[in-house]
Amino acid sequence: MLTEAEMEYATRAGAVTSRCFGETDELIAEVCVVHKNSRTKRGPVGSLKPNDLGLFDLHGNAYTWCQEELQALPDRKGR
Repeated sequence: MLTEAEMEYATRAGAVTSRCFGETDELIAEVCVVHKNSRTKRGPVGSLKPNDLGLFDLHGNAYTWCQEELQALPDRKGR
């Protein structure tokens, strides 16, 4: 299982914005299955655009949200 940092890196694909495609809401439906393009059903895997690393379906991955266990963040006092 990936760490939270690894999952964030894979999802953002090196972008400095919160999403791999930038901040604009107009592009959400091109890479994410959301209410506006879902017809209230889950979409087929890999049916939308991949991120810059070639990975599909990472934004809004409900399975990941449901399977993660709560973990304490690492101590950052040494920085």
